Amino acid sequence: MPEERIRRVTFALVVSMLVSTLLGAVEVGLFVVTGNRALLTDGFVNIVGLVPGVLSLISVRLGQRQADWKMHYGYRRVETLMLFLVALAVCGFAIKQAADTILYPAENLIPEIGALIAGYAIAAIAVGLLLVRYLWRVGKEVNSRLLLLNAVLLQGDLAISAIIFIGGVLLIVSPTMTLLQTAITLVVVLIIFAYGAKEAIDAAQELVDANPSLQATALVERIVEENPDVYFIAEQRIRGFGGALSVELTIEVDPNATVQEAYTLAKELENRIRSEMDNIIDLRIRTHPSGAFVEAELSGDTPFMSDIRS
Repeated sequence: MPEERIRRVTFALVVSMLVSTLLGAVEVGLFVVTGNRALLTDGFVNIVGLVPGVLSLISVRLGQRQADWKMHYGYRRVETLMLFLVALAVCGFAIKQAADTILYPAENLIPEIGALIAGYAIAAIAVGLLLVRYLWRVGKEVNSRLLLLNAVLLQGDLAISAIIFIGGVLLIVSPTMTLLQTAITLVVVLIIFAYGAKEAIDAAQELVDANPSLQATALVERIVEENPDVYFIAEQRIRGFGGALSVELTIEVDPNATVQEAYTLAKELENRIRSEMDNIIDLRIRTHPSGAFVEAELSGDTPFMSDIRS
């Protein structure tokens, strides 16, 4: 499964990079012909996007390496770190574009080139829609937030292409109507900034081991508590790793249970949790005799659970 995930994510990223670079080259070429600064800006971003694209490919490969003595929880958070950096870059680019749009509003262009600009924009929107659907589908299937972020960013590109299309039409109708283009551009930039900021915050929370999902916590608790052989959940920790989850549980069982019985119970719970949660990459269940938590709490040896209870 990890190798299949690597293959699909890598292929999707390569397809996205090739399509974006091709569109960027066409836009730069059209800028030379038309002088449309929006085409130059969007084309430049698409071409420069090769850099984070290549780094993303490296992070996906590295992120699937198994845990070793250097990285006890594996390397998957490399993908999260890359997501964080790309999201910050998106926010920075959005801020710059907002400033440029305000300080350097669109200039009047030659009306005759409006049809050429509008025609390209329609083609770019059609190609972009197909690519967004593909990346979103693969991202959901393999649980890759990196692909989902790319799909979201491409939706921003679609909006920019729509603005370019409107600009082309307005050039045909009225070459002096530039205020509407400026306003729509600012709205699109704000949307891109909001998505980038959200992804950056989510990635940062994952990097500092914030609880990735209250729903996952509640689901694990329900599954475990439904088993009558579990007396008490002494500890539960969930970490996020690039959209996947690592779960650690400490449960209390009958103090007279044998080691084999405790092991069998832990395996049953593990199989049940994995069957109901398809994004678990690591699951560890420890069994303690009933009363161990209270004894440890009285001696002050349970700071994690004591903090929660307080």
